[in-house]
Amino acid sequence: MPIDNPDIQPWPLKDSEIAADFKIFKVRSDQRTSPRTGDDHSFFVIESVDWCNVVALTANDELVMVEQYRQGTNLIELELPGGMIDPGETPAETAPRELREETGYAGDAPEPIAECERYEALLKSQPIDLCCMGVGENGHIAFNDPPVANFEDERLVKIVELDVACRMQQVNEGHFPDLEAVPKYALTLTVPALCSAKKVICVAPETRKSKPVKALIEGLVSTDCPASFLRTQPQATLYVDTDSTSLLENH
Repeated sequence: MPIDNPDIQPWPLKDSEIAADFKIFKVRSDQRTSPRTGDDHSFFVIESVDWCNVVALTANDELVMVEQYRQGTNLIELELPGGMIDPGETPAETAPRELREETGYAGDAPEPIAECERYEALLKSQPIDLCCMGVGENGHIAFNDPPVANFEDERLVKIVELDVACRMQQVNEGHFPDLEAVPKYALTLTVPALCSAKKVICVAPETRKSKPVKALIEGLVSTDCPASFLRTQPQATLYVDTDSTSLLENH
């Protein structure tokens, strides 16, 4: 990380040229002058193109890798597929191309990434007026489960791995026949994105929500119960019933 320190002087650049061009990277030769001694010194800098590696999983959660001979080690190496990002290309475009070229697989992972970027751009252009949400049985809001919730998230939309408790809730509510049928990943608005709304209405009824409601109202503001963050939001209103508040001390 660059810093300002008046006690350390930069070395003025006297001359610079490309010493070698290897397509994937270039070697640049710089001549710089020491501000302390006045002597010239040679430095070599590697300029690399932008690169993308792909972590691709099959339907059976097997990691897709490739075997390639590498001159540097004189060995056949087991590697992640990947390659150079072409001019004008985004990483989300490079990833499926490289995966297809090197393995024959046609991955779908970049599509959710692109969708996150698209959705985030919409949210930035059209700020949220009203956000209506519920509270999950593990205290999640949207799909911000305790393991992935971040109250200071810089993103508006992200891909998350769903907590088992969250996935079981989908089964218990009748959305899926069993746990295996529930997706392991989801797209979600982040906590800051949800709370950026001018008005937030949160509804948490029924006995099965009594534990998260108790944590939300009486516990610490913590990612252990992501919904607890609503206590810091003056524009948020929580609606509960007698069943969901049954565990409160002053019920």
